[in-house]
Amino acid sequence: MASIFHGLGGQRSLTTSNKFQFPSCKTLSAGSARSFSQLSSILHPPTSFGDRNIFKKQVNGESKRVGHLRPVICGVEKEAGRVEAPVPRVGVVVFVLKGKSVLLGRRRATICNSAFALPGGHLEFGESFEACAAREVKEETGLDIDNIEVLKVTNNLFHEGAEPSHYIMIVLRAVLANPNQLPQNLEPDKCDGWDWYEWDSLPRPLFWPLEKLLQDGFHPFLIV
Repeated sequence: MASIFHGLGGQRSLTTSNKFQFPSCKTLSAGSARSFSQLSSILHPPTSFGDRNIFKKQVNGESKRVGHLRPVICGVEKEAGRVEAPVPRVGVVVFVLKGKSVLLGRRRATICNSAFALPGGHLEFGESFEACAAREVKEETGLDIDNIEVLKVTNNLFHEGAEPSHYIMIVLRAVLANPNQLPQNLEPDKCDGWDWYEWDSLPRPLFWPLEKLLQDGFHPFLIV
């Protein structure tokens, strides 16, 4: 039972029409009919997992509201006013290479506005790193890429802006599927435009995670 209510910090009101107060574990273990009646009025036994009715049991020919609670509690809303702690997110960035040049765009954002950055974005559920890289480059620049490889993983904390954020960045590299294809600025609200820049003369300022990579000696053209 402790694992079910872990983190609730004792008795707290739920945001439900019944304004139910969680009874203590002692009360539950005693099989209080009133306590379980309250529970069953706001909780629905899980059905998607093939469970039987876990709140009723035949005892001496009489139906008793006993049984156990699973860690998965359905139909309960989040506590009113509760603030969820920030969690890390996964971002994917791509060094698109052409000769000795890389593709960079000037950011339009509240964080590091006007800094030059790589194409990329958020990893979606069930998506591979390579698929995310191809999708984000296509959505932002219209380019099709090939020979996609994972190069590095970085840990980045952003303290700028109204709220801090934490990103695990998957760094990949790729080449153009069609060397004659030209980049387009398909998200002008996020970028001022894309262009090719020689690795030995990159523009400044760089988006600080990219700048940090360079300071650490990272080189996307080296064989890894």
